[in-house]
Amino acid sequence: MFNAAGLPLKVWGSNATPLEEAAREDGLLDSSVISNILGLEWNRQTDTLRLKPFSLQRFTHDSTTKRDILKGISTVYDLCGWYSPLTIGAKILIQELWKGAFGWDDPLPLKLRQRWAETVHALENVRIEFPRSYLGSCAAVKRLQVFVDSSPDAFGAIAFTDDHLTSAFVAAKSRVSPLHMEGREKPTIPLMELMAALLGVQLATAIIDSFKKADIHFEEVVMWGDNQSVLYWIDDPVPNKCKVVRNRVTKMQAFNALHNAKWRFVPTEDNPADLMTRVGVTLQQFQSSTLWRSGPDWLTDEKAWPVWDISPQ
Repeated sequence: MFNAAGLPLKVWGSNATPLEEAAREDGLLDSSVISNILGLEWNRQTDTLRLKPFSLQRFTHDSTTKRDILKGISTVYDLCGWYSPLTIGAKILIQELWKGAFGWDDPLPLKLRQRWAETVHALENVRIEFPRSYLGSCAAVKRLQVFVDSSPDAFGAIAFTDDHLTSAFVAAKSRVSPLHMEGREKPTIPLMELMAALLGVQLATAIIDSFKKADIHFEEVVMWGDNQSVLYWIDDPVPNKCKVVRNRVTKMQAFNALHNAKWRFVPTEDNPADLMTRVGVTLQQFQSSTLWRSGPDWLTDEKAWPVWDISPQ
């Protein structure tokens, strides 16, 4: 087919033995077990994906500037949010530089340069791989579970899918806290948590729509948050008097009705989204975190899920 189109194949890589044998016979087999696809590296032997190594050292030196940091973080291509706990610190730092009114080429204070250097070290040395296939087959995908969280500095959402036995990371999104919100000063913690919940709904919607294109349909959608005020707002059928709250809650309630989504309470220590909301997650902590890669230990066992009475006291 490619030859007929005038596009002769130069090399072929696959994790299917028959295809590799055919490519070898035609002299087209990729000699490396690593294939580059869409900005990722695919290890065909282990059938895992990872981000390509980053080279950021040229953006950190004794006179690092705001321009250097923005250039550096812009080279980090992480479409699925795999490294969000490591990159959020740089995003928060960039916001602080804007608040501090630093010029584009002003040398930064030592403390800020050190924070950027720590991020560079983490991103250049992180080595985490994710399975290419979520659960082995499309039919195994049963449930979508999304966790949300926020802090004064950032908010985020992370999604997993599971088959009631095994869970798999799907995607994560993180955002820096806004400096102003609809004429207000910096939003309060409950409003930040509400924004995280809305981000979780947006992430879930994108995943559901994408999976539908592959004819994959979730049997159940579960949303998790650790802020009880927000959970009560979402559950309350009476429109909130605060316009900021009401507008966002209305969107989430529409999502709940459309997908029969349920909101549940998760303790902060079991919330993987918490890792995206704070500065200081070390490379070692990130690489050893099973919470980030597959969620809480109880995620696939519904009988072990945390229980919280949403009714007001």
